[in-house]
Amino acid sequence: MFFSKVREKEVINWLEAHSYRLAEPIDCASQDFSFLKSVIQDKRIVWLGENGHFIREHTMLKEKIISFLHKEMGFNVLAFESGLAEAYGANELKEASTPGAFMKNSIYSLWATEDTEPLFHLLKRQEFRLAGIDINPSSTPDTFLRFVAKLQPLVTEEQLQAFEFIERGAYEWYYKIGQYTAARKKVPNDVLQLFKHF
Repeated sequence: MFFSKVREKEVINWLEAHSYRLAEPIDCASQDFSFLKSVIQDKRIVWLGENGHFIREHTMLKEKIISFLHKEMGFNVLAFESGLAEAYGANELKEASTPGAFMKNSIYSLWATEDTEPLFHLLKRQEFRLAGIDINPSSTPDTFLRFVAKLQPLVTEEQLQAFEFIERGAYEWYYKIGQYTAARKKVPNDVLQLFKHF
């Protein structure tokens, strides 16, 4: 986007008037985010967005903002771009999991980094829940299936087998398709036929 010199100056002035300066992510403290109380005081949902992959400073800053939103403003659900079933199952099993296992069993490996793990220490608190917002599987089917198995005797053996068939099939399908899409190749017809059979 290109601006005239006058318009560029107007944009810079507007940004300066509507921005909050923060310290470097490693130095940010909870009080640095206090301006959020007035900015989002009546909001139920805050979207932090995806500004890059594997950028440590972004992850650190987001972790601190999320911690502030939870501890200081009462937000109690953290939605990740990760599998619905895996996040739900991992959330229900979090008491028996370490923060690292909780993280790895729920979200895409892309997000499951050392810098993200502090969020999962925080999420282990009972009043803070994890939610997934993606229909694609983000870890293995095992987490969700362990959760469903805990529902016995409410869930019959036949229902458990049906859940397992669906979960494992979805995971296998997503993995196979992912190999082709990651390599930017067309999915072969025989793989598509397998999915139709499934």
